[in-house]
Amino acid sequence: MPIQEANFKTGKIKVIKYTVYIASKFHSRYRLRPIKAQLQALGFKVLSKWMDPDVNTDTTCDIDSLGANLELSKAEAERDSAEIKYSDIFIIDTQDVSETGGREVELGMAMRSGCDLFRVGPIRNVFHTQAPAHNSWQELIEYLRENYIHG
Repeated sequence: MPIQEANFKTGKIKVIKYTVYIASKFHSRYRLRPIKAQLQALGFKVLSKWMDPDVNTDTTCDIDSLGANLELSKAEAERDSAEIKYSDIFIIDTQDVSETGGREVELGMAMRSGCDLFRVGPIRNVFHTQAPAHNSWQELIEYLRENYIHG
């Protein structure tokens, strides 16, 4: 649910911040960090803790997103699931090929939770057709600015 602000004089409620979750191949987090920062600068609350620096100290995750520590992996899956549940906007980045399927599981969770869905990148499986496509991150950011930012 969007973060809202109530005006007690007028009785109106306006959305002041939408929450966003970005799903992608784990190694893509390096490429996506500047995108996350751009969305935050526009006023979006971008969850996606999976891409933050130093969040994961298990360096084997760069080779295989599961990593060597199954307990840490389980905790991260629970964290990501909660972030998706509380997101208003879900963006799946399919620019990089991924064999693990994590982002597709996350897309399924987002579809179930009712998030607004978007995709940057090609269709790589049938469920990607459910997320409207944008040709680039800059195109999507402009769309979000025009349609979700209320000043």
